[in-house]
Amino acid sequence: MMHKFVSFVLTAIVYCSVAHGTQPIYQTKQKLLSCEHAIVTLSDKADVTCATTISRFNVELARTATEQRIGLSEHLSLNEDAGMLFVYKQRELLSFWMKGMHFPIDIIWISDHRVVHITPEVAAPNSGVEDSALSSYSSIQSVEYVLEIRSGRAKEVGIRVGDFVQILFY
Repeated sequence: MMHKFVSFVLTAIVYCSVAHGTQPIYQTKQKLLSCEHAIVTLSDKADVTCATTISRFNVELARTATEQRIGLSEHLSLNEDAGMLFVYKQRELLSFWMKGMHFPIDIIWISDHRVVHITPEVAAPNSGVEDSALSSYSSIQSVEYVLEIRSGRAKEVGIRVGDFVQILFY
């Protein structure tokens, strides 16, 4: 059985069926930190070649505290296959807010290479709203990744809790 996953310990192992069959690509932690983008594939089965539902997103990475604080707030919109992947060094309970956002999004919470929760259609705040009045959106369990995509897209492409997640960094 082929397993599709990314594992962060001292090195990252990415199994990429798209470009390399089932051969692992070994990348050092330093190499991963230099990556700026990733392709995130969500599917209903671990082996994407057998999956009935597959969604792929070309995403920007938010790895540092500064990148995570800014998030998508400097974007005016998102293409349907674009997004941002927030990458954390260890699993933790996380809260997000929509400060500075110009458009609504879906927030997909990921742990152990599976979708564990989806916060759909999170609205952008009205202009002039004080920071203290902004809503926050939290993970229901500790996660190591958070994927933000265009609002309504998760429902549109059939992303569900329990779906497998494969990440290819580049």
